[in-house]
Parts: sequence; C-alpha cells; structure tokens
Amino acid sequence: MDKFLKNRGIFDTLSSGHVLELGCGKGADAVDLAGRGFIVDAIDKDPSNISFLESTIREKGIKNIHPVTDLIEDFKPAESKYSLIIANNSLPFISSKEKVVKVITDLSKSLAEGGFLYFTLFGPDDEWSKNADMSFFTQEEGLKLLDGLGLKRYFISTEEGYGKTIKGPIKFWQIHKFLYRK
Repeated sequence: MDKFLKNRGIFDTLSSGHVLELGCGKGADAVDLAGRGFIVDAIDKDPSNISFLESTIREKGIKNIHPVTDLIEDFKPAESKYSLIIANNSLPFISSKEKVVKVITDLSKSLAEGGFLYFTLFGPDDEWSKNADMSFFTQEEGLKLLDGLGLKRYFISTEEGYGKTIKGPIKFWQIHKFLYRK
C-alpha cells in the first residue's frame, strides 16, 4: 500500500468501507486493502492486469475485490459510495485536462461523507511532459480544479527527482500528490 496514505494516518481513521482504486495495475494495493477489510472496486484499462488480479483473487480466496476492465474516464462511480478513492499515477494517462477535471468532479461526488480522495498528477517538468497522449498540471492548476467540489484539503505535496518507471527505466518525475476529505 502506498506509504503516502499510511504515513498520513488514513487507516487509523478508516477501518472499513468501500474503496475505489483507479489504475490498479496487477492489484497489489487492492489485495492489501481487501486484507484490511475493505470492499475494493479495482479498475484498470489493461485486460492482462485485470486477469492477473482475478487469478490472485482465486488463488487467495479473496471475496471483497471486484476487478473491472475499463478506462478511467469511462468508469461511472456510484454517488456517495466510497470511503477511500485512490488514483495513484493513473490520471496523467488520460489524454486531456478536460477529461481529468471531469473524472475528479465525478470522484468527488462518489465519496461518502468523511471519505478520502487521494490522487496524483504529473507536473509540466516531468520528463514525459512532451507526450501528447497524457495530461500534465501545475500544482496550482490541481488546486484550482478542486475548488468548489465541497472537499477539504488534508495534505498536498510535490515530489521531484529521478526514479524508476513501472517498466524499469529511470526518468525524471514531477508528481503532485493531493489528499482531500469530504
């Protein structure tokens, strides 16, 4: 599970409920959250990632993960359902800022009262910022898009530096982390 959430005491506050993980990859965080007692809706656009997660679910006999193959921008979350929504390093892979804004607006509506929304955006200094199939925001743009959504800022940060991608190569990252509460 992402250290960011653990270090912010989220699991001291939340011990059960529904979680939505957007861009779940092969499901490591979903499995961790299910082990904590959460019911997890795990969304990923890659069918091979979802197949891997389904295999893990069968092997471990996990009952409280619901994997779904879908694009983040096409997934329609239920209103006021989730205690925690996680979109860690997934929203930047949506091709337009307008679509990201709509997704975050929809996510804010799907939070239960007292629920947390955690997401990351890549900044314009990120090495991948020339990729037209992705979206990049300044921290100020990220803050602005949260205005008027009825959420309270819990924590924000920006991290920059070199690090590995999920496929292994090293690149320069600029990642804005946003944690809000309803």
